Amino acid sequence: MEDAVRSTVASLVQALNDGDVDAALRHYDAGAVFVAQPGKMVRGTAAIGDALRAMVAARPRLTTHRSEVLAAGELALYLAHWSMELEAADGRQTASACSADVLRRGPDGAWRVLIDDPWGTALVGAPMPK
Repeated sequence: MEDAVRSTVASLVQALNDGDVDAALRHYDAGAVFVAQPGKMVRGTAAIGDALRAMVAARPRLTTHRSEVLAAGELALYLAHWSMELEAADGRQTASACSADVLRRGPDGAWRVLIDDPWGTALVGAPMPK
């Protein structure tokens, strides 16, 4: 089960690295949510597609450095440390974070991303607001 979840995410990452938004969207559940930037969540495949198109326009190179999968029944939590190089107006830039994603296994047996928060664990250890 864990290998299937990792394979799904690896295929999604490869699609994004290839600039293939349509292939990337096939990895998302119809009711998925995506945190495009910290504090900016989009819902549904049309909005996710728009966010991913904006991202692939910068020709990202995503790399997963470490991951962990916790699965229970038809749900899985995928935690990973990742980095991304992308093109910016002032040259190549790098970003990195620790993600928290939830995947759901569909009736066809395929795992799809239900919640995609690339910035998901950025708040771990952060001070609580007053």
